[in-house]
Amino acid sequence: FANDKDKIIEEVMYLSKLYDEVGVENSKILYRIPATWDGIQAAKVLEERGLNTLMTLVCSFAQCVAAAEAGVSVVQLYVGRVRDWYKKHPNAIRNPEGPREDAGSKEGSDPGHDLVRKCYNYLHKYHPKTKIMAGDIRTKDDALKIAGCDFIVLAPQIISELGQTPSALGYNDGLSATHEYPSDVSLVLSPKKASATEFSEKYIKGYKDKKSFDDGLGECGRDLLARSLKRYCDSMDQLEPYFTKIAGRTN
Repeated sequence: FANDKDKIIEEVMYLSKLYDEVGVENSKILYRIPATWDGIQAAKVLEERGLNTLMTLVCSFAQCVAAAEAGVSVVQLYVGRVRDWYKKHPNAIRNPEGPREDAGSKEGSDPGHDLVRKCYNYLHKYHPKTKIMAGDIRTKDDALKIAGCDFIVLAPQIISELGQTPSALGYNDGLSATHEYPSDVSLVLSPKKASATEFSEKYIKGYKDKKSFDDGLGECGRDLLARSLKRYCDSMDQLEPYFTKIAGRTN
């Protein structure tokens, strides 16, 4: 029911009630919702009711803009997934509003990193309440290229690699990008850089209806969103008999 606003709201409110019954505060929970148009509109209602939402399956700037307009708490992007898509579609348009050379791959440019940077700058400039989370980080270099991102989901192996990397400053206790600690890791993303970034009026106004939102997704956003939703549905179909069997044993 990723495309059913009312159903999403109903399910989250039901879960919220269950958490409340066992004493879990709303402030400790993030409800993960797919970033379809209906999912984003459902999140807007839920945020207005005091529930925190995280928009997942965000693979386009349009989804980020719409989610920010809705006032969601966190937007989660997928670096590796976006990169893979453009590798498979080397002649795809990266920026429909840009010049002709925005079609095709560019040397030294990573579409996954680029999307995180663009979304970070937009959110921190116009919607600082909404934070950005970068997922599908596959290497240490991936993490360093978006240093300063609000949240980064890292595999234990990458965390270990970062922790064991000696810095050029003579410290052997790993890399750090915090302000309080001396480090040779530069902040790629920062509120100061975000404030200096310019965006077109179209994005500042946001998306007011489903059609303009769908048009703004672009090839990559539409394809990855559809594929990811199908994968989720297939997984649920495979797991449902298993959990139904377990539930039957406990009755």
